[in-house]
Amino acid sequence: MNNLLGVNISKYVKMDTAVLRDFIDAIGGISYDVPQDMYYDDPMQGLHIALKKGPQILDGKQVEMLVRFRKGYPEGDLARIDVQKDVLAAILTQKSETDIFKNIGHLYELTSKNIETNIDKKR
Repeated sequence: MNNLLGVNISKYVKMDTAVLRDFIDAIGGISYDVPQDMYYDDPMQGLHIALKKGPQILDGKQVEMLVRFRKGYPEGDLARIDVQKDVLAAILTQKSETDIFKNIGHLYELTSKNIETNIDKKR
């Protein structure tokens, strides 16, 4: 990344998509208005996306499908990035009043097995 971006990156966090699935399931899913029908299969990645357009409660697997979907947006990856931002906003606005922050230790334990970082955890 240092060579690609031309900047010195000394700290990193790498997350498997299982982190997102586990986290969403642990908070009870999110309400989201899927902007369009989303269907895509890539057997090489084991990626199978099947979501219908419209408002619904999404579990972790469905949220992963939503944020990974990239084929079919007229705006290309810009629309995908907007959906990813909207998902983060939905998590924060819908779940900020729940016990996410009260249970941060449990959520960390649940998701940390799929996170790789060089950030010192003792700080």
